[in-house]
Amino acid sequence: MSHKRIYLDNAATTFPKPESVVTAVTEFMTQVGCSSGRAAHDGAIAAGSVLFDAREKLASLLGVNNPMRVIFTGSATEALNQAILGTLKQGDHVITTEFEHNSTIRPLKALQQQGVIELTIAKAVKTAAGKVFDYNLASLEACLKPNTRAVVFNHSSNVFGNLLPLLTFAQFASKHNLLSICDASQSVGTVPIDISATGIDLIAFPAHKGLYGPMGLGALVINDEFDISQMRPLKFGGTGSLSDKVLQPDFLPDKYESGTHNMPAIAGLNAALGELSERGIVNIAKHKQALVEHFYQLAAQYDVIETYLAASQVATGTISFNLRGISSSEVGYLLAENYQIDTRIGLHCAPLAHQALGTYPQGTVRVSFSMYSTTEDVESLVVALNEIAAMKESANDCSKHATSN
Repeated sequence: MSHKRIYLDNAATTFPKPESVVTAVTEFMTQVGCSSGRAAHDGAIAAGSVLFDAREKLASLLGVNNPMRVIFTGSATEALNQAILGTLKQGDHVITTEFEHNSTIRPLKALQQQGVIELTIAKAVKTAAGKVFDYNLASLEACLKPNTRAVVFNHSSNVFGNLLPLLTFAQFASKHNLLSICDASQSVGTVPIDISATGIDLIAFPAHKGLYGPMGLGALVINDEFDISQMRPLKFGGTGSLSDKVLQPDFLPDKYESGTHNMPAIAGLNAALGELSERGIVNIAKHKQALVEHFYQLAAQYDVIETYLAASQVATGTISFNLRGISSSEVGYLLAENYQIDTRIGLHCAPLAHQALGTYPQGTVRVSFSMYSTTEDVESLVVALNEIAAMKESANDCSKHATSN
C-alpha cells in the first residue's frame, strides 16, 4: 500500500517552502545573480536592495530600530559562535541551561576546556503540576559568582518544544549587569519576540526553520543599546567598503560580515518574511498548537504512546514521544519505510535536554509541525504508531509462543 509523503521534521528545517520563496531564489539566480555592495551596475544595485529589504524586515520582526544591527551569517550555529566566542574572555563565568542545543553548549564547553571560562549549567525547576520544567530568578541567582559575565540560553527546546522564560532571563541579566545571548532557532517566526522590549543583547537564529527561508543562512541580531566594542569579529576579509584599508571596518554590519553574502538565500528569506507577515505569526502558532492538542487527544487513546510534557507546555509545534518497548530508531525507521512519514529520532543534538527529562541515552521520536501540516497528517501519524505498536506486540507474542514450544 502506498502512502503520500507526510513531512513532520520541521524543527530541523521547514518543508515545503512557500512558493514565493522558491520563485525569489530562482529569479535572483537567473535574473540578478550579483553580489551586493561590490559595484554600481544594475545587478549589484538590485542585490543591495534585496539585502537591505531583508535586514529591514528582520529588524522590524525582532523590534530593532537600526537594520544595520542585523548581521547575516551562514547559519544559527555561526551566529551563536560569533556571539559566544566574540564576547567571552579569560576569567569569565557563564550560566547556561539544560535545554541547550550543541550549537550553544559546544562552543561554551570548548572555552571551558581551554581554561578560558567557568561554566555553570543551571538546573531547571520542576513545578508542582508535574511535567513542567522552568527557570526562575531564584534558580538563576543561585548560580551567580563574582565573575559571572553572561547568561546564554535557549528560548525554546528543539527536543520538547517548551519555551524557556525569556523575560526571566532578560530580567536576571539586567538586574546583575550581565551579557545576555539567546538561541532563538526554534522560536523566531513561531512566537513574537521583541529584543528591545526584553533587553536581550544578542539573539541568533537560522532562516530555514520557523522563518521558512532557504538553508545556508542565519542571522545575529544585536540590540540597539549593545556596545559593539564588546564583541570581536571572528572573520576578517572583503566587505566592499573601505577597500583602501587593510584593517577590518569597525562599523555595522561590515564589522561582522566579511565575504560574499548568500544572496539567493537572502532573496528567499526576504520573500518568506513577506509571507509570514501576511499569514501572521500568531495565526501560525495557533494552527500548530491546535495540531499539538489534536495529537495529544488521539495519543491518549493508546497507552503505548509516552509523551514528556503536557500539551499546554508545547509552544512551538514540536513533540517528543516514544512507543513503550520500542526504540526510537526502530519507530522512526518504520514510519519512514512503511508509511512515508518523516520524523527525527535520537538525541537531536541536545543531550542535556534528554538528560533533564529522563530520555537519555535512548532518545525520542520527534515530530514537528509547520503552517502546512494538517489534522489529517496528525491522524495518519497516530494510526501508524498504533499499527507499529500492535505489530511489535504480535511479533513478541509469536516469539514467546515459539520459545515456549
